[in-house]
Amino acid sequence: MTPRAYRDALRRSWGALLAHHGQPTPIQLAAAEPLLAGGDVLIMAPTASGKTLAYVAPLAEKWCFDHAHPRMLLISPTRALANDLYRRIQPRLERLGIRCGRWTGDHRDGGTLQTVAILTPEGLDSRLSRTPHLLREVRVVVLDELHVLDGTARGDQLRVLLHRFRESRVGDDGGTVPLQVVAASATVPDPQGMAERYLRSPTLLHAGQRRKVRAGIIESLDPDTVHDRLFEFVKNGHRKVLLFVNRRRDAEALARRFRGRPPFGQQTFVHHGSLARARRLQVEQAFLNAPVALCVATSTLELGIDIGSIDLVASFEVPPDLASMLQRAGRGSRRSAHNTLVLFVSGPFGASRARTLLRAQRDGIWFPEVAGFRCSVLIQQAISALQTRADRTLDAIDLRRCLPPDVAKDWPQERLEHLLSCAAGHDWLEAGPNGRYRLGTRGEREWNLGKAHANIGDQALITVVDALTQDVVGHIEQDDGAVALGGQSRIRIKTEANRIVTTGHDGGATPTFRSAPRNMSTSLATAYLDDAGIPVPCVVRFGSDDVLFHGLGDAGGLLLATALNASGLFRGQRATLAKVGTYGIGIRGKLPESRWPTSVDLNAAVKAVHKKLARRLSPGRFHKFLPTELQIETVGGLCDLDAVQRLVAAGPPVRIHPKDPTLFLAAGGHLVR
Repeated sequence: MTPRAYRDALRRSWGALLAHHGQPTPIQLAAAEPLLAGGDVLIMAPTASGKTLAYVAPLAEKWCFDHAHPRMLLISPTRALANDLYRRIQPRLERLGIRCGRWTGDHRDGGTLQTVAILTPEGLDSRLSRTPHLLREVRVVVLDELHVLDGTARGDQLRVLLHRFRESRVGDDGGTVPLQVVAASATVPDPQGMAERYLRSPTLLHAGQRRKVRAGIIESLDPDTVHDRLFEFVKNGHRKVLLFVNRRRDAEALARRFRGRPPFGQQTFVHHGSLARARRLQVEQAFLNAPVALCVATSTLELGIDIGSIDLVASFEVPPDLASMLQRAGRGSRRSAHNTLVLFVSGPFGASRARTLLRAQRDGIWFPEVAGFRCSVLIQQAISALQTRADRTLDAIDLRRCLPPDVAKDWPQERLEHLLSCAAGHDWLEAGPNGRYRLGTRGEREWNLGKAHANIGDQALITVVDALTQDVVGHIEQDDGAVALGGQSRIRIKTEANRIVTTGHDGGATPTFRSAPRNMSTSLATAYLDDAGIPVPCVVRFGSDDVLFHGLGDAGGLLLATALNASGLFRGQRATLAKVGTYGIGIRGKLPESRWPTSVDLNAAVKAVHKKLARRLSPGRFHKFLPTELQIETVGGLCDLDAVQRLVAAGPPVRIHPKDPTLFLAAGGHLVR
């Protein structure tokens, strides 16, 4: 489509939404025609390419003018992104007379949905099960930043919700009312697979030049060295710096270490998920307005929250995966043809890992994780779906109708009956006559509290309160005596039930934050070793220990270590061997020479550590309520069990004696002892 044809096709929305941007971008030109045709579309475009308006303008033109009822639902993966999306599009839509609102845990738009409504997956679940009549006029659903949800329990929930929504759309004539579904993302490792999971007969669009990443690698994680190097960058004109870290504890520690020191002084901020939402918003605004500032952040700022123009993006440690690196790099140099990223890493193997990610970005190589359906979602969806029925009951046949065809084929009626019976055993449901179920006492309590729509872990948190203002500072998962939030230590004044009243001061220790570890995929772990010149698999002797470099990733490495212990040959070496490399690349211990694990050992290992694997693989809030055999089957599928089986079946890895042990030693040094 030419720019002139584009303006003609969007004659009502062009002026308010796009005119002040000048010429439409490549992705906007490519997306207009298939969106206006009403089909499902997957839009893939890099950051700062105009991707949001690429779908908002045509869909508003087609569906939203002269309608008061909800017509377009925008599904955002987080509340923060929902708020940011609202800030960017609401004023422009209002100029067109199109009402735009939000339905999340923070905003309910006065109890109604606007013509364009921004929701989280939980918000969609809530409206679909509680007020489905409000969605009768909806014609299009947009899945924004879909890669954040895909491959998670919330993504699997969204797949079921879309199927339920499509199947529930019956018109006055008894026919099905079509629903257009559009997905948008900047990073898609497997476009075809993602499209098949959420869309029907979709058009796949990829437009816009992928910006290259120019990176500097600095082999030091010493905080003072990091500070001094950032100071040098500021002297060279990089006045606004965003420093990413992989852990909240590091964010707090570095922010406290740097605050008050030049060049950033008191304009040193910290941003992570344990801070209260109000505090995070204050940080975003203060960082946006400051002429010279540093913000130390976790993944909470990887996605498109508006914090203004960033001069320099840096990362303390190698990002967890390629998608994370691209998101981090994309936050800076938004008007440049390339992204600039400074990577602070630990030693030569850290530098090698950084180069692996940079090479992959350059060559368009992705490191996919195993895609598998998290069947714990079925319990949550049973609770949600039965409330839409007139008699408030549901059986296995009803639940199977809620499932997309590719999921339903693995779930015959008998299997679903077993799952529903198990859910009743935990009081989520209650068994009734004729194999039908209603809400149990536990399910009804969660429903009444509005918690039944979530597949996010319901972890007990301790609230930290400022004594002077009574404002919530944030939340911690455990009280280990230390309280420091927002880059500031805090004095404990009193402790109440799940509440600590504090006041700020200097000094003190950083608290421990418990969070689900991110699982390194087998393909990424193998690439790290390949690029370092370490054969996969192999065994290298370090002093009195062996290191088995397996490249199976974190979950696969834990499974292999357990299988090795299950051989029973190690006696006192069990504790040493069971500790897995922090980067999913190897195991340290005295490895067997007379016997290697068998498939029997491996099957026993899955059963023995399936709960540990579940904590690492995040199979969903309801996972622990599944039948035990389903718990084992689920984590076995998610941890790339096939790759572990192939390694075990191949027999003991070759023992090598490298001529140049530099990277072997550096990689082995990253293993937990």
